[in-house]
Amino acid sequence: LPPCDTDSGALCAKSYADTPARAQAVSAVLLALSVQIQKALEDQNSPAVRSLVRTLAPSFCIFSITHLQEQPWTNAASRRSARELLTSAVGLTGSRSVQELLSGAERSSGATCPLFRESWKRNQPVKHVFSWVLVQVGRPWLTEYLEKVFPPSLLISDDYYTENKVLGVHCLHHIVLNVVVLPCLLDLLSVLEKSPVHSGLPRKPNRFDDVLRHVLTYMEMEHKLDLRCVYAKNLVLFIERMGIVIVRHLKRLERVIVGYLEVSDAPEEKARLSILDALQKTTDCLATSLPTQLKEQLITQASHCLLLLDHCSKVKLQVRMTIIIFSIDFLWLYKKEFQPKG
Repeated sequence: LPPCDTDSGALCAKSYADTPARAQAVSAVLLALSVQIQKALEDQNSPAVRSLVRTLAPSFCIFSITHLQEQPWTNAASRRSARELLTSAVGLTGSRSVQELLSGAERSSGATCPLFRESWKRNQPVKHVFSWVLVQVGRPWLTEYLEKVFPPSLLISDDYYTENKVLGVHCLHHIVLNVVVLPCLLDLLSVLEKSPVHSGLPRKPNRFDDVLRHVLTYMEMEHKLDLRCVYAKNLVLFIERMGIVIVRHLKRLERVIVGYLEVSDAPEEKARLSILDALQKTTDCLATSLPTQLKEQLITQASHCLLLLDHCSKVKLQVRMTIIIFSIDFLWLYKKEFQPKG
């Protein structure tokens, strides 16, 4: 494929005018070679033939995936040829599907996508191949590749072109959904980035902020109670790691906290309890960063505002606040008495 020298990492469609025909011809040759290797496996199954399979199968797969998707460099015929080649390549490895090949015990270390900060835009298909391969791998196997797939996904999502941002978010969404242990992401971020708490002044936004933005987006969209519990529980860890810089996300955080408190996940109320933890941690982060005098001033002004609102509402606010406080106290009491320790 022709190299790309544009900032967007994309070439116009006419740049790939002759690519589908050439790709179809190459697919035919590779498919014929694959068939011959399959016959050799059936007849001999020698170490030399198996070694040849391990060497060639990853390249066959990457080529197939490059021309498998509906893109400017493919057409219906080239995609059909690529699909046949991929099926044959998967069969060579003894796997029943691409997912099994990528996730099973006999994974090939060669089946990786070379994505580099300086060069990923020079080859337009690379990001699409990476995304396609990534979404084929689900839990629990994706955790093993987290260090390899997480930085490229962030890199694509951080790009200033909308198409790349959308693709990167798609990759991150898959990672978040399939790597349930969000603390792994935090541990990896701690290696990739200096902790926001110790990054010096002024504290510039970094990948902690990027990931938290994505997590908050997924939290707002999530309706499954079990996943809401996971998100809410791990949100506390993000807040602890980010410290005072969590103020950058207060508006989004407020929406998430209110939204999660509004929806009951009875009888255990795990999501609500975790989101209350997040609220407490956020308040602690903000309170500890304020000078004592300023803190007292804010409390005084907030109290005056509440009294005025209560007066205007003819004591209705006081009643509602009492109900809210009672509900929060009840949840904390429930957590203290009935939740398992540790």
